[in-house]
Amino acid sequence: MHSLVFPYFKSTRWTIVRQLQDPDETKAKEALSLLCETYWNPIYAFIRRSGSKAQDAEDLTQGFFCHLLEKNSLASADPAKGKLRSFLLACLKNYLGDQHDRSSAKKRGAALLVPFDSVLAEEYFRDETVDHLSPDLLFQRRWALSSLEKSMKLLEEEFADSKSSPH
Repeated sequence: MHSLVFPYFKSTRWTIVRQLQDPDETKAKEALSLLCETYWNPIYAFIRRSGSKAQDAEDLTQGFFCHLLEKNSLASADPAKGKLRSFLLACLKNYLGDQHDRSSAKKRGAALLVPFDSVLAEEYFRDETVDHLSPDLLFQRRWALSSLEKSMKLLEEEFADSKSSPH
C-alpha cells in the first residue's frame, strides 16, 4: 500500500512546482491542475476562517491561484527553506493583505483555473467551524484531508483497474 501512496505525496510537494516550469505544456498543465486540486480546499478554508463570506472566499481563492501564476511566485520557492504548504500559506497571507488594501478588486469567476464544487467546499468549511481552529491550523487540517482524499481516490481507481484486468 505504501508504494501506491508515496509517489502521489512526493509529486504533490516540490516536484510539482518544478513541473509548472516544464517546457512540455501538457506536463505543466497537469502540475497546475494537481496543485489546484490539492490546495484549493485548504486555501478556501483559511480564507473563510479569516472572516470572508463564501462568495468572497471563492473569488479570493481563485484570485490567489491566478496571482501565483501571473507573478510566477512559485519560481522563487525554495525547498531548503521549508514545506511547500508553508510557502503557499505565506504567499496567501501576503495576497490577502494586498487584496484587503484594494477596495476595488475584480471578480475572477469567469477565468477559473479548475472547476471546483463551491457547495462541497462550504460544507467542509461548516464542518470545520465547530472546532474553533485558527485559520492556520484549519489550513493544515484541510491540506492533510485533501491529500488523504486524493490518495483514497487513486487507490480506488487502481483497485478497480486491477479487478477489471485479467490475471
